[in-house]
Amino acid sequence: MPISGVSHIAVGVSDMETALAFYCGVLGLEPFVDHVEDVVGMENVPAYQRRAVYLTWPGGREARSFIVLDSQKRASPLSPLTFNDMGTHHFAFTVDDMDVVMEKAKAAGVPVLIHPVAITADNPLNPTDVDARSAFIRDPDGNIIQLDEYAD
Repeated sequence: MPISGVSHIAVGVSDMETALAFYCGVLGLEPFVDHVEDVVGMENVPAYQRRAVYLTWPGGREARSFIVLDSQKRASPLSPLTFNDMGTHHFAFTVDDMDVVMEKAKAAGVPVLIHPVAITADNPLNPTDVDARSAFIRDPDGNIIQLDEYAD
């Protein structure tokens, strides 16, 4: 099998401290690397410098999957994506307790696009064959994040 899992998701952020408050404080991810990187030029990519903070979930380092927040100086901010835009229009995290995460989101003033809704195992939007609850929120830069809580 040529693909064996997800390596990482890179998320460009406009303000690292605000992004960390969301990804760590609301979603519960944990940083394991935080440094400034000089990225050398590669084919079709000029050299640049960024602050990169690598995050994982508790106990997630063993899975070799992570999120990297990328902060670079930009001339102007980009518009947030909407549902079903071209490219990556959302990404999703599995959560153990939807209610706890949604309470943290509410307390932090996080925009909620879709409040938790039950998605049964027979729903075509749920390919897992397990009942679930899903919600959609926005991070501080407008990225859409889906939260999925699966029934035991």
